[in-house]
Amino acid sequence: MFFIFVSAWLLSACKKEPLTDSPGNGNDNSIGEVMFWQQADQGQITVTCGGQTQVITSYYYNGAPSVCGASGCATFSLNPGTYNYTANSNSGSWSGTIVITSNGCNRIQLTGGNNNGGGNISGRVMFWQQTNQGQISVTCAGQTQVISSYFSGGAPSTCGTSGCATFSLNPGTYNYIASSSSGSWSGTAVVTANGCNRIQLTGGNGGGGGGGYNSVANVTFWVASDLGCGNITVSCGGTTHTITSFYGSGAPSCGASGTATFLLPTGNNIPYSASCNGLSWSGNVIPPLTGPPCLKVQLTH
Repeated sequence: MFFIFVSAWLLSACKKEPLTDSPGNGNDNSIGEVMFWQQADQGQITVTCGGQTQVITSYYYNGAPSVCGASGCATFSLNPGTYNYTANSNSGSWSGTIVITSNGCNRIQLTGGNNNGGGNISGRVMFWQQTNQGQISVTCAGQTQVISSYFSGGAPSTCGTSGCATFSLNPGTYNYIASSSSGSWSGTAVVTANGCNRIQLTGGNGGGGGGGYNSVANVTFWVASDLGCGNITVSCGGTTHTITSFYGSGAPSCGASGTATFLLPTGNNIPYSASCNGLSWSGNVIPPLTGPPCLKVQLTH
């Protein structure tokens, strides 16, 4: 009887605790985000932060996307705190620290990587005139320069020559406009890492666009057979493309499907590298100054 009495008393003394949500089980609103992005095409950038890895696959010429998680960016969702990050591409490398705040969106632009410690990856584009068309005001990527001289003997050999309009920019494709009392010009300029693109402004159109001579050419990398190593990744001029097909009956046309084609400044000695599973290539290409604006480079076993 005593044992039964004690057991009944113990059971009546027990109370069930109410169920509660555990932190981090879907009801924790303290997470913040950081988004890494690029404004100029520096190739695919692999970013590591907070033990996670994402890849930047696109660039936003008009400025940072308005929201975290935008397509083509590298976005990380992390608890509030301070984190180290590293980033690498064929164009360069980056590292630093970021601060995550609760429900915040931190947008970090990766510009001018250090190319494995070897200097800035920016390139230059130089606008010039061969005949005297007066002072020409040139605007490119939000900057304005003035062409104040002319060069009857042909394009100056180096970017930054006095009297030309020279812009230092991250690799990518930029729109430009130019005008003088003789006419106006507009077009696009291609900038490569450490490159020098010389664009001659000829015969302005009196207010109606055109008239620029853009010294660029295509360089197409291709293979004649299946090398048995999968797709081939090619990096040249600060950008990266992939060879996905082979052409067994002869060289394809420039820009053909399955090739890796780059638009590069002519007359420059530009290094390239390529690799697939178990094979690799490297060398230099010089886009042609004369003849067809296309150079075809075959990668062999």
